[in-house]
Amino acid sequence: MNIKILKLYFLKILIIFLVLLIDLLSKKFFYGNNFIIIPHVLGVRPSQLNTGGAWSILNDKMWLLILLSIIFIIFATVFDVFFRCKSKTYSVAFGFILGGTIGNLIDRIFLGGVRDFLFFDFYISYPTFNLADSFLLIGLILFIIFIVFIYNKDSKTGEGQKK
Repeated sequence: MNIKILKLYFLKILIIFLVLLIDLLSKKFFYGNNFIIIPHVLGVRPSQLNTGGAWSILNDKMWLLILLSIIFIIFATVFDVFFRCKSKTYSVAFGFILGGTIGNLIDRIFLGGVRDFLFFDFYISYPTFNLADSFLLIGLILFIIFIVFIYNKDSKTGEGQKK
């Protein structure tokens, strides 16, 4: 295994742990509070545990969400091991997505639901969310950017291919 791939594995693991740390600490300190972070933009409000996915999809199907999360984590990890991508963008995206998934999985297993507390002050009907959700979304956007703009270019030079 070459040194660049080892460095990128370390980067992914570091990002996963940082995302988990930030997510779990934010849930501990902000969940149940009520204040505005940025007036007319973003705030924190008390809410009940979300027993579903985004927008309460699969509400009260906790066992299914836990199972799907575990399957996704295993699939993503196996894919990553065999893909051996040498892109920092991919590595950051992977770390954000896995870290966010694990953060919400921890809540589901130990609390029976996800602690959501952030809300958009300008968009009343948007559901509350947490930092794990935000990291998941940012990771997904970075992954799409990687697929659309970076992977095709890298695969022509051999950087994006499995070695």
